[in-house]
Amino acid sequence: MKKVLVIIGDGMADEPVAALGGKTPMEVAETPVMDDLARRGTVGLTNNVPDGMEPGSDVAIMSILGYDPAAYYTGRGPLEAVSMGVEIDAEETAFRCNLISLDGGKLLDYSAGHITTEESGEIIETLKQQLDSDSFQFHHGVSFRNLLVGRGDFSRVSTSAPHDHMDERWADFLPCGGGSDNLREIMSRSRAILADHPVNKARREKGKRSANSIWPWSGGGLP
Repeated sequence: MKKVLVIIGDGMADEPVAALGGKTPMEVAETPVMDDLARRGTVGLTNNVPDGMEPGSDVAIMSILGYDPAAYYTGRGPLEAVSMGVEIDAEETAFRCNLISLDGGKLLDYSAGHITTEESGEIIETLKQQLDSDSFQFHHGVSFRNLLVGRGDFSRVSTSAPHDHMDERWADFLPCGGGSDNLREIMSRSRAILADHPVNKARREKGKRSANSIWPWSGGGLP
């Protein structure tokens, strides 16, 4: 069988940098191999995000792999669930659940300093022991990327991606809309549990950021 390698330069265009004379890193980079591939290959433009949909990597990659996001995309959470082997039923909603760092009123870091998978495993296990219920279940993933599965109607809940709101007031971007109260409550309870978690104590002693809250977002059900 012929093998095909797909390389997605997600974000590679970057932004203009003042120190580079207003050019992007790609504009000033030496790229002889990429230039040769462009000369010998076929070059064109694609639009991987249907009109009206958020231009995220999840939506775009679904398009690239041949699935129409308008028909199949319900949120990032179900994709995480599939990747982790977690089955969800028709009554459940899967949310991507980041471990994040809050500093007072600001959202400091969407990844808790890119916490290790081992450390996040200990934290998620604690949250499972204290917060798992008929309404919510935690599932450990990789590093800061974890899963929260909720049972009930979350179809009217609106959430925000934490990486879009660094150094902003986190309280302004909490889940909102019908059915969001339960999500807000479990987030609040997680902050109380994680404030003095042994993993966070050890990280602070090493000058690292604490994973002192969860942040569920981009929930969806079975497509």
